[in-house]
Amino acid sequence: MRTSHILFLLDPETTHNDNHTRLPNAFNQAGWQVECLAHDGLVASGSTLYAGSAATHTFDLIWHLGLGNRPTYLDRMQLLMQQPADQFVVPPYALNTLHGKAAWLDWMPPSWISNQSSELAEYLDPTQSYVLKPCAGSFGRNVALIEPGPNQVQRLDQLCNPSHYWLLQQFIPEISHGEVRTIVAGATQL
Repeated sequence: MRTSHILFLLDPETTHNDNHTRLPNAFNQAGWQVECLAHDGLVASGSTLYAGSAATHTFDLIWHLGLGNRPTYLDRMQLLMQQPADQFVVPPYALNTLHGKAAWLDWMPPSWISNQSSELAEYLDPTQSYVLKPCAGSFGRNVALIEPGPNQVQRLDQLCNPSHYWLLQQFIPEISHGEVRTIVAGATQL
């Protein structure tokens, strides 16, 4: 009987949770052959993509854990798009289109997206609280609460870096009772 083979693309140097160890260990315990490679460890030779010394087409499953190094992200996605979509837990096209916050706007409280604080400031109401989140962030990094009051625009200006897109979202007090997390598997939002 052939052993199933999984490749985890990860960056253990910058992880914000234990997925980079927990998930490979779980697959190993389930009898899979497990390979872990840094996101930037992919190499193409002609039309063959390699993860270390193994051609990626030899893996039964490829799972991205995190997005890796931002400057090389687009190049890596273009390389990975050469693989069949059913080889991935989340195929590259779905990672690109469903991972960011913009894909979830229909399920969010009132929200606005821009890379310009002046555009976002138009939606502020000084009697309301807001949350500002980087569109491409996760695990609560760089999330800020903007309290009601006359200094909301100045706070927004301090927080927004125009080299990134930001999601301004009306604060919902019910979040204190717990939030709903989502996952993308295949190309489906769950």
